Amino acid sequence: LLALLISTITITQAQTVTPFITDGCTGYFDGTWRDCCVEHDFRYWVGGELKQKTEADLRLRECVRSKNAPIHAWLIYHGVRLGHYSPIKLRDQEWGNGLSLPQMNRKLTSTEIDSFINELSKAKQSDELKTSFLNYLLKRA
Repeated sequence: LLALLISTITITQAQTVTPFITDGCTGYFDGTWRDCCVEHDFRYWVGGELKQKTEADLRLRECVRSKNAPIHAWLIYHGVRLGHYSPIKLRDQEWGNGLSLPQMNRKLTSTEIDSFINELSKAKQSDELKTSFLNYLLKRA
């Protein structure tokens, strides 16, 4: 009976935002399109609804394509999409990896967005990228 009671106790943790990290184009070389991969990593760090994940992947493809690299755009995009089906998941590469507790595909709360904005100020990225990321977050608020 005691074991049953202990197993039914729910421990809740506070949701926190982890620091933003990027390795550029994961599993692929960083060409003139590295900034596209960093933006993609940022969008995955933030997470959100499933449609935003699809938008992030499409935006990555279009960004790489805009760098006059259509073949690389195709390879990177399909590599990312195939990765969604992999049984091996790296936590720091998953959708919504910026939240300490795994998130399902859902809209972010205003508190979470504020936490991402605060954490973004600490990120070691260019001011141009930070401004772009900030605008993305503010549109979602």
